Amino acid sequence: MKFRFISHCRDIEFFNPLKEGMRNAAELLGVEAEFVGTEDLDIEEQKALFEKALEEGVDGIAITITHETFFNDSIEKALARNIPVVCFNVDASNGEGSFLASTVQDTFLAGKKLGHYMAERMGASSRSLLTLHSDGIPSLEKRKQGVLESLSEKDIRWDFLITGNGGDEAESRIKEHLRENPDIEFIFGTGQDDTEGAGRAVEALGLTQSVSVCGFDLAPKTIEMIQRKVICATVDQQPYIQGFYPVLQLYHYVTKKLIPSNIDAGSGIIDFKTLEGDK
Repeated sequence: MKFRFISHCRDIEFFNPLKEGMRNAAELLGVEAEFVGTEDLDIEEQKALFEKALEEGVDGIAITITHETFFNDSIEKALARNIPVVCFNVDASNGEGSFLASTVQDTFLAGKKLGHYMAERMGASSRSLLTLHSDGIPSLEKRKQGVLESLSEKDIRWDFLITGNGGDEAESRIKEHLRENPDIEFIFGTGQDDTEGAGRAVEALGLTQSVSVCGFDLAPKTIEMIQRKVICATVDQQPYIQGFYPVLQLYHYVTKKLIPSNIDAGSGIIDFKTLEGDK
């Protein structure tokens, strides 16, 4: 039995625990699972990968839904052939797509939670930078919207920056922006690479006492920077389960025709107090 995960931004560090979850579930069930995808956001290429999977006769597909309707015809073709399709990590359709179920974070709610968490630290008209590693990814845009809505009464002066994939590139671009805009007081990342890149940039420039960094996703480097109070907080979305559960969903549909249910990947706030409490 062969399953295929088809993703955008296939090589970003965030997907490493997701791939581990996928591999662990596949080993547990005695099936094959492969992770493929596009280098950045490219819905045409992602759809071509989906069609290729169908041609090669896979038994199930998990996909990031990076456009509201673009993948529906391909998904319906798969389902007509009795090939189950589930969504992971990103659902631009807001649950209205043709796939069977999703394992995703409510990214708008997660953005609001982060904004509310940071609100007590922020004065009116604070100068803030919000970063995204790529342009046009629905989950990042929804996090952005959630942050902006939750802080709308603060009259924040916002800058927005695309940092590119990878922590090194994010660090470089954020450093440049901070040098050009020395009055920035807060940085909101929307993904793992730009959150870590922001922490690294602030530390390298000696700004940890004047610039507060927060963002999304949990990785060893992020945890270490929270422990050193370089990053205030991050919002976890449990990438491991986003790889693990879709394999189970596909397997149980193929073997028992069990229709999968949606799974919320969560939006827990992780900060210094949280980590200290875990000791």
